[in-house]
Amino acid sequence: MKKIIFAIIACFALCSCHTQFGIAYGVKLTGNGDGQFEVSFPEGSYAMDGTASIALQVGDTISFGKVTTKAEVLENGNTKEIAALKAVNDSVATQFNATAASGTYELWLNGFVKETGTGLIFEIDRHWTNREAPKKMRAISNDPYPYIK
Repeated sequence: MKKIIFAIIACFALCSCHTQFGIAYGVKLTGNGDGQFEVSFPEGSYAMDGTASIALQVGDTISFGKVTTKAEVLENGNTKEIAALKAVNDSVATQFNATAASGTYELWLNGFVKETGTGLIFEIDRHWTNREAPKKMRAISNDPYPYIK
């Protein structure tokens, strides 16, 4: 009997050490567009055909808690936290997108993303457009986590 109880406890201990990546988010999408364009996010999309200003709340509207900055994670050097930072940045890059069949758009995504495996909360800021930006506005960033503040 003691061996069975020990095996169960060992199983729980080993299983709890491997947390899985997941995100919870509360973001606002603002901007404008004309023509046919679509914005996609993890649980859906928003399509437009015409000229529109956009103010869309996506995800949770509750406060997430203490925000962890990119600088704090990089300064601490914790590999799990750096992996969470990368995973959240990559998730924002791939799961939140805009595409246009015709027309143009200029959009901003601001809010908070919680990485559920570590519990870290990041503030995100993403801007994307298919409009021509003035030369003085174009900047090349070498930041590997450009969507995290």
